[in-house]
Amino acid sequence: MTNPIKIFQEKKEFYIKKITEIPELLNEIYILQTEEWGENWGNQVLTFNTNSIPTIFCAVDRKNKLIGCAMIIEKDEIEHPGTPWLAGVFVSPDYRNHGIGTKLIESVMNKAKKMKFKRIWLYTHGYKHLYEQIGWIFDNKYIINNEIVDIMYYDL
Repeated sequence: MTNPIKIFQEKKEFYIKKITEIPELLNEIYILQTEEWGENWGNQVLTFNTNSIPTIFCAVDRKNKLIGCAMIIEKDEIEHPGTPWLAGVFVSPDYRNHGIGTKLIESVMNKAKKMKFKRIWLYTHGYKHLYEQIGWIFDNKYIINNEIVDIMYYDL
């Protein structure tokens, strides 16, 4: 019997900041969101607000290089009465599996809680299991752009 090979991943150092702390990244986030999810998402970036929603949280390295981002927005593309929504979650492939996405999501959830919301919503294309691992609850399925997505919520 052979011994299993242990694989060690280097721990990635990162910081979570609001876009107001690093406004020079706004154009880069706009491009990233537009390339990843289309022009509607890019336009959400341009309407960010410092004290309410939408707000953008960024994961950056020591030199403020963008690693990932997540947004809290009032309404998503779905006809649904819930508000606010976690949206635009993205982590650069080189930085995935280091807890960065979770920290971005937690930042958005904390913002919603500080704003006195009782629940936050999201929809996901095939990542339901990841959100369930951090406590999100499945609500319903929905068809958007001919694709079935999962609507989920988290009680704050």
